[in-house]
Amino acid sequence: MSMGREQYDWWTSLKHGGLLIAPGKLNQYFPAEIEPLPRRQTEQVRRDLTRFIPGDSQSLTYLLDTVLEEVLGLDRRLWFKNPGPEWSQKAITGENIRPRRVWVDAHEHALPVFVEKDITRIGIGRGRRTASRVVEWLRKADKKVALLTNGRQWRIIHAGADYYAWAESDTDQWFVEGQPGPQVDALRILLNPSTLGTDSTDEPPSLWAAIQASRQGQAELSAELGERVRRAVELLIRESAVSIDTLRDEAKFSNNDLYIAANRIIMRCVIILFAEARDLLPRDNSTYHTSYGLQGLREQLDRMSGGHAQERLRHSYSAWPRLLALFRLMYHGSLHEAMPIPTYGGQLFAPGDVAARDPITRALLAFEQIDPGPSDAAVYRILELLTKSKIKVRQG
Repeated sequence: MSMGREQYDWWTSLKHGGLLIAPGKLNQYFPAEIEPLPRRQTEQVRRDLTRFIPGDSQSLTYLLDTVLEEVLGLDRRLWFKNPGPEWSQKAITGENIRPRRVWVDAHEHALPVFVEKDITRIGIGRGRRTASRVVEWLRKADKKVALLTNGRQWRIIHAGADYYAWAESDTDQWFVEGQPGPQVDALRILLNPSTLGTDSTDEPPSLWAAIQASRQGQAELSAELGERVRRAVELLIRESAVSIDTLRDEAKFSNNDLYIAANRIIMRCVIILFAEARDLLPRDNSTYHTSYGLQGLREQLDRMSGGHAQERLRHSYSAWPRLLALFRLMYHGSLHEAMPIPTYGGQLFAPGDVAARDPITRALLAFEQIDPGPSDAAVYRILELLTKSKIKVRQG
């Protein structure tokens, strides 16, 4: 590890979806650093990356051989490069799903590798379907982890019965100042013979053990999120007091209706944050990220606050109108070529209506007012409650 790099920066350098491994578990299962990649392998992967042409089978095969066997150190004698029908699973659409390669050690621990040369980006557009097929295969085959790549992105995927998570490396980030960077270290640390296999069939490999231990802490984290949602709801109600008082007589809603409506507003934020984290919304679209997205808004408020949100943001009011515009975007969608968004509709994002028969829909109007609306400091605090936690997790 080069001077100036923080411990486990190889993990934070990756792109993540869901919770694959809890940061608190890294030091129990993985080293903080790894010896530099030897010069021969460094030059070999640099050469094959330079020669790699997206969509070209031959150059992709050379790159796969180099990365999987030379960089990760997975013995070529343990690879099945044309796995048999026992590795096939029938998809819900009726097609057969089968990995391109499978590494299997002496104790039957396996790493299936799925290769899709014709997708530009994993998880985006056609690449979303490919990732979904790998998740489906993992569940049907009862396997814990798979690797999916198109030659550019290398995504480690884990799928449970009702969830999935991943961590992704991008070859554009593999070399830093001419030398293998933290993303190369990440693949070498996570995917090597000692983390993918064990000396016994009774003992889980350390990669799977780390994932399993991380999942055990989710119940505690869920309880913490529930408490933070409650606090966010109460903050929203306090910040909307003027609008509530103004509309109460006209809209005719009870305090219970109001509380449910506030919950609906906060749950909109939770769902959007989840969708952005899973790339179900176009975070990579600059228009969406800078003008609508919640992660983009949080980053913007972070910069504006400079660590003093309460003092610097309490007299500004630009965040709430942006949030309301995001809700409308989710409900109505966008046909603009610069930012195509499907029309999601649904009750959760349906706007308030003073003439509605449902009192909760009428109460929603109190939280959909621009003037007066919650201050930027209040919006920042709501997003902070929904995205940050100080909980110390022992089991994940």
